[in-house]
Amino acid sequence: MEIHPENNQQVSREKQLEQTRSHWDKLASEELRRDFTQRSWGSLGSIQRNHNYLVTNDPDYYWIDYVKDKYFKNGNAGHTLSLGCGEGFIERLFKQCGFYFESITGVDLSEKCIETAKQRAHHEMIASKINYLFADLNNYTPSPKSYNFILFFHSLHHIKSLENIMLGCAKALLPNGLLMVNEFVGPSRFQWTDQQIKAANDILNIIPENLRYDLQHHVTKQKIRRPTIDEMISDDASEAVRSADIEKILKRHFDVLEEKNWGGTINNLLFADIAGNFDLQNPYHKALVELLIHHENILIANKILPSDFKFYIAKPKKALYQKLIDLFRPLGNERLRSPQ
Repeated sequence: MEIHPENNQQVSREKQLEQTRSHWDKLASEELRRDFTQRSWGSLGSIQRNHNYLVTNDPDYYWIDYVKDKYFKNGNAGHTLSLGCGEGFIERLFKQCGFYFESITGVDLSEKCIETAKQRAHHEMIASKINYLFADLNNYTPSPKSYNFILFFHSLHHIKSLENIMLGCAKALLPNGLLMVNEFVGPSRFQWTDQQIKAANDILNIIPENLRYDLQHHVTKQKIRRPTIDEMISDDASEAVRSADIEKILKRHFDVLEEKNWGGTINNLLFADIAGNFDLQNPYHKALVELLIHHENILIANKILPSDFKFYIAKPKKALYQKLIDLFRPLGNERLRSPQ
């Protein structure tokens, strides 16, 4: 029997897609999500306050409030598209912070997450029109000139077809519409640099052993290493699949209005699987966490290390808008005007 390589590739892609869907379906479980959150650097209140500080210049000024106050004065985000929405957590959080949506469209690969998002969105009445869709974002094209606000929150780094989704988002925004990306943009497939691995391990080696207890593997965390590509694909084929390419492709289609570094280059690696050991009510634990945050901030601010996590607000490039205007003018569409 003749075996065609392209058929094998198709089977492999379908298998990886199903594996990824299964991975995120599992995280729809409350228990698993709590466990994952406890092990993540982002669960630490000091990290969250530093995120605020690096985006808003004030640790007590929540970054979502900042987005609302600066870009949506009355809180009205109009027609909003959330890509890689998961269970709809970020849309509900925006609503709690005073955002108003004329409509919400959310898209995610996990059917279980989409079902949960639908239920919670209707229960909390986050918008008058709610539409949650199950789709693979690698093959998804948003409706042209349909949205005032498009957002990615820790989801864009799971998309391989970055060119397609970024172009689609640029076309999908209405005039004066905005894109928000709050995202991991570090090394693809977590192929950490030698420099960041050394920096993280140098610190890990001086952290007390009781704070290095690995909450996932139930051993003492001894060393941070670079995972193999095969390990990454085996665990979740979508994880950081092209994360290092995000910035250049975003800037190809969008003019960036705001770009903020918010760290993670060392501390994301350092606190992985041990974050839950740190009790911020304990003065020693809190001082240690905040010292490590300050250390990383200085290295990134002085360009000794890049930032693995970034926050962007952007609008489609005017040249792209002009092409769209020229394209739709023969159809008599007067709504599409170049942004001022």
